[in-house]
Amino acid sequence: MRFREIREHDVVSLFAVRVATRENRLSREQLAGLGINEKTVLAMLDTTHRGWLCEEDDQVVASPWAIVRMEKCGSSLYSQAMKEEASGQSF
Repeated sequence: MRFREIREHDVVSLFAVRVATRENRLSREQLAGLGINEKTVLAMLDTTHRGWLCEEDDQVVASPWAIVRMEKCGSSLYSQAMKEEASGQSF
């Protein structure tokens, strides 16, 4: 397992993991209702935020979505999610 910075092509996988969680599960439609979709996440990553994910065998298995504001005044945690089958593993 390794952590690395989120890249543009990862966003689809991030959403796949996010909607497949056991706890606090939200559908793509529910996320969109909150203003969270692939386009808004890409825009944040392209401008004001950076994020990291966890992958195993080149597959995203967990997304701390530690998407933080790159500003002096603070940071924000966007979401935490992991595939249900990865639950219980140490990351």
